[in-house]
Formats: sequence, structure tokens, C-alpha cells
Amino acid sequence: MKARLPILLALFLASSSVLSGQEGPPRGKKEPPTTAEIVAFARSLEKARRSGKKEERLELLRRALWMDDARVSEAVGPYLKSTDSEIRKAAIRALRYHETKTAFRLLIKAAADKAVRKDAESMAELCLALGQCGEKAAIPVLTDDVWSNIKTKVFRARCMALAHIREKEAVDALVKLVRMGKKGGRRRSGAGRMKPAYQALTLLTGQRIQPQAHLWKKWWDQNRAAFEVPREPTGLRKKEARQWERLWRKPVQGGKARKPRRRRGGEGAQGAGDRP
Repeated sequence: MKARLPILLALFLASSSVLSGQEGPPRGKKEPPTTAEIVAFARSLEKARRSGKKEERLELLRRALWMDDARVSEAVGPYLKSTDSEIRKAAIRALRYHETKTAFRLLIKAAADKAVRKDAESMAELCLALGQCGEKAAIPVLTDDVWSNIKTKVFRARCMALAHIREKEAVDALVKLVRMGKKGGRRRSGAGRMKPAYQALTLLTGQRIQPQAHLWKKWWDQNRAAFEVPREPTGLRKKEARQWERLWRKPVQGGKARKPRRRRGGEGAQGAGDRP
């Protein structure tokens, strides 16, 4: 029995508000913002948070996605604590595509927020945002307290995020996850709940092993030492590859998209505007 990857990818593309709800970039201006524009925009975010209307805040957060700078990331940070789930999710989406150390730090911190963890929509958004970074440092967060919130959307997001972290440690985490699911009884493993984890393992390794924890553990124990996780999923059909690329591509000004960044070694890359 082979893993059916298109089902998992298609479900994400159909249900993810990160993709379906994301507006396109501003037209007619492709050059990077100037320092003065960045500073002014960060101040606008701070001012709107204190006294602006909800519509104004949402519009600024949508625009913040295109302002990949540590000063803007910092200004978006307080919105992650909003009691309004729509505002909170818009802030997560903005930081998802920032390549600054500041954005990654804020997303990691948000994972400990009770309001985020209790809201399945926000938690799923956050998991994908952490997966977008491709950082090993996100793995403990993505695998923390999994069983207290096993709502399907959140669990899928955790698994897909781990599949985008192209490191052995992500395989370690998923193998451990499927073994814990087997031991946890029907609540964890029943009704195909663990299927996203097995599919994530296939995306990481290229192996299409039957979805049984002991078989995956045996294969990983025998192959871990010499195995190198490919930088991109291998063995995908053309449709599957397009779906995978669509889920993780980063939008850029001008309406086009570029492939997501790839990091190695678990260190946050110094993005635009990050100070040494």
C-alpha cells in the first residue's frame, strides 16, 4: 500500500487560508522599499495597534508581508497577542514570509501563547509559518504537546511543516510521532489520524513504506547514519510536485513567486533589516 500524497497536498491547498485568502502584492512598484519607507511603515503599524480600526490594522498587516525587514517584523510582533483571531492570523501570515531572525523568534514565542494554541485556525497557520522557515529549531515547537490538540487541521499542519524542514531531525521527530500514536490508542491512531505523519515521512525520505510505525522505525534505524534528506521531495508525480511548490512558494512583488529559502544547520539567516 503506497502513501497517497496528492490527497494530503490537495487538502492543504483547498483549506489553507494562508494561500486562498492571500491577496496579491501591490502593483506598479517592484523596487525594494527605502529605509525611510520601512521606518514610516513600522510606525504606522505601531500607531494603528494603539488607536486604529480593525480594517486599518488588517490592511497594514497584509502590506507587511511585502516589507521583509526586522523593524517591520518587530512592529508586527504585538499583533500576535491580539484577542481577535483574524488579526492574530494576519500577523502570523505576514511573519511567515519574513526572512529575518526577528520574525522567526516572534513565531517561536507565539507558539507558547494560550490564545494561539486554543485556536485551531491560528495554530495551523503558525505551524505552516514555522515550517516555511525550514529551521531545525522549530522542530521542538512543532512536536510539543501534540496530543492535547489533535484536531485534524492542526495535526496536518504540524506534519506538513516538519516535511518542509529537510533535516534528519525532522525524520526523527516523525518516526517518534507515529510510534507514540500507535501507543496512544484509538484517540491518537484511530480513523487514519496518523496518515499525515506517514505522508510527511514519505515527502522527507522518498520512501513509500506501509503506514506502520514498526516498519518505519526499522527502516530508519538501518539507514539513518548514511541517509541524506534530499533538499526537495523526490519521486513525486508532476501534479504532486506542483502542489508541493505551490504550498511553500514565497510571493514577491510583481505578482510572481520564488521558491522558498533553504536553510541548513538550524541557524536563522540574517534577513533584510536584521542588525548584527
